[in-house]
Amino acid sequence: MKGIISLLKAIAWLSGGILLAAAAHYSSHVIKRKQQELEPVHKPKPHEWSEEDITFSWLGQSTVLMNLNGVRIITDPNLSKSTHEQRDGSIINIRPVLSEKEIGDLDLILLSHGYIPELDSALLNKLAGPSTTIITVENASRLLDEIKDSEIKELSIREKHQLRDDLTVTGVKVEHREGPFPWDERFGYCGFLVRKGKKRVWYAGDSAYVSSYKQLRFLGKKEVAVIPIGGSGFVHCTPEEAWAIFSDSGAARLFPILFDHPSLSHRESEELLERLYIAAGEKRDRIIRLEPGETYRLTDHS
Repeated sequence: MKGIISLLKAIAWLSGGILLAAAAHYSSHVIKRKQQELEPVHKPKPHEWSEEDITFSWLGQSTVLMNLNGVRIITDPNLSKSTHEQRDGSIINIRPVLSEKEIGDLDLILLSHGYIPELDSALLNKLAGPSTTIITVENASRLLDEIKDSEIKELSIREKHQLRDDLTVTGVKVEHREGPFPWDERFGYCGFLVRKGKKRVWYAGDSAYVSSYKQLRFLGKKEVAVIPIGGSGFVHCTPEEAWAIFSDSGAARLFPILFDHPSLSHRESEELLERLYIAAGEKRDRIIRLEPGETYRLTDHS
């Protein structure tokens, strides 16, 4: 009897393996058949941007390319494809908004946290040059040993780094409650307040709400606050928290980012933005809403 049971188990195991192999083959065929690769809808032209204004383009997720009155800046660079799942289960892959060559020369690269997967040394080497300063968080410079020609500066909270007479970067406390890996706790995280002359832009990095943002009001007028929005309120702030952070900071305009995260569907992203507009109420005109690749220009008369 035991021999028959063993034989039946073996047959079932083999049958199951065949079925699983067939299912895997079919799934890979379907996935391959339903995937599309598209060019981005919008394409910025940073080489045409004025050095007299503040111009910026959202390249997706936490990556913002900016010209702050002649200072060329990129935040947490990620130039990989963006993947979007459609309602019918198909996948659309959108090529990067810009290549490294199209981005051009940079003065500043801002790295707001020390996640190992997000510190792409190969990409940073292509973006950075002899005139580029990479500003990162505490304990993260050791992850950038492969960077060749650029200055690397670790910045702690409330520390100010002066690059030249009219250009400073100050570390700002943020609330990033967890990272994707337990060893991320070894590295710091912070936001950055960049000042060029009398113009200031605040990049919040990856942050949830923290009441200390009210202290930003004492650091001068800020033309733009770049703030991530997400759904959990745990690692990233909710749309309601993002509006509260913006209100606390005293900035003139809110530029939301990260609502295109791969974990979010198109519908969820739209819902996040709608919640942000509801939180803003009659002040919703202070929100700068961009699609990846779109460009926004702020002049002295804006």
